Amino acid sequence: MPINADGYLSHLKTFLDIRETSGKGNTPHYGQLCKAKERENLAENEILLADSDETTKERLKAKLTFSGRVLGLRLDACKNPLFHFLDDDGKRPWMRKCDFVLFQAHENRLKAYCIEFKKARTFIPASDVMLQLHAGEAWCHTLHKLISVYSNRDAQLEVSKYVFTDCQNPGPDLDPDGKYLKDYPDIRHYLFSELEGMALEDLENDTQKVIV
Repeated sequence: MPINADGYLSHLKTFLDIRETSGKGNTPHYGQLCKAKERENLAENEILLADSDETTKERLKAKLTFSGRVLGLRLDACKNPLFHFLDDDGKRPWMRKCDFVLFQAHENRLKAYCIEFKKARTFIPASDVMLQLHAGEAWCHTLHKLISVYSNRDAQLEVSKYVFTDCQNPGPDLDPDGKYLKDYPDIRHYLFSELEGMALEDLENDTQKVIV
């Protein structure tokens, strides 16, 4: 039975047992998209993604506006028992995770954004990024199919993949237009500095996967 995008997000929130976090906004968070203090001054149509680089401990952040409804998950903090087989050291390909997955219901379209943060000052570790984002895409695909089977609700999900970096010279790792990873052209690259003032729905990706 078909279901609209808003209805799908409501199902998703229930199935993942997502709890609202404190602070302004109508964006449910799961698994700490950012710290509570970082969330204090967000407007109702803003979402903040934040993570600490393992080596430098620098806090990497991306603040985006959005339209419609958004449900955000910190995938590498997801401990939902449905996906317990993913909880290990991440050495096997299917056990890797990207940093964030954002679901958006807007204009009756349902989108999933798989996002990975990388410090990447000198070069982009494209192979690692690919594995993490592929795992995020597979997680979305699996979850989508489970919802369809168990709830008898069908919807079309558009999945796209992104890597955000502060690389000082990303050109050698990108395509001739300087947008997508050269070796993995389904992954759109953005510098953190380019994201200032951007809307989630305006993130560019010409190679999104459509899951039905």
